[in-house]
Amino acid sequence: MAKKSYAAPDKDAGWGLIYRLNNLWGQVDPKATQGKVDEWNFVLDRIYCNLLYANDMIVKRIYQCNEGHTFATFEKKKECPSCRNSTAIKSPIKLIKIESIELSDEDEMVYKFLTKKIKDAVNNKINAMKKPTDKKTREKTKNLEECKEEHYRALMMKDIWLRKFMQDLGLYLKVSQNDPSHALFGQ
Repeated sequence: MAKKSYAAPDKDAGWGLIYRLNNLWGQVDPKATQGKVDEWNFVLDRIYCNLLYANDMIVKRIYQCNEGHTFATFEKKKECPSCRNSTAIKSPIKLIKIESIELSDEDEMVYKFLTKKIKDAVNNKINAMKKPTDKKTREKTKNLEECKEEHYRALMMKDIWLRKFMQDLGLYLKVSQNDPSHALFGQ
């Protein structure tokens, strides 16, 4: 029987990521400079998703054993903790459902913080566009230009943070390099 041979690709999977990121970053500046803030934010979200491909996720699973014990855990389990402590017989378990999935890492906290700032800025813009009738409320409401600036600044911070995140992952060109052929991937 002939031995199967597999051709090794000349590029690794990282090249696909680089191409996707370059394509997405090529969409960011035109949307930002044209003032298409919702589209700008959407592309930034797509970049974030592509950058998280290697980060861990925290999955909370709900299991049940044949004895009827139900338990939750963040780890894949092979046995019921109640049965393990009470009997010598290991009761088989089965996965009932996934209760929650979270991204782990400080990066997710930064992303959520920036997303909240953007959402708050959008809500402030909406409130500023509504003209309150009572004088007290009108004085407390920010004017529309201040709200637009707040929204732009929040998006700009997200944009900058993603660029820094990408640099930390070694997926961006070096800031300065005498030989351009060595600038890719932070070499």
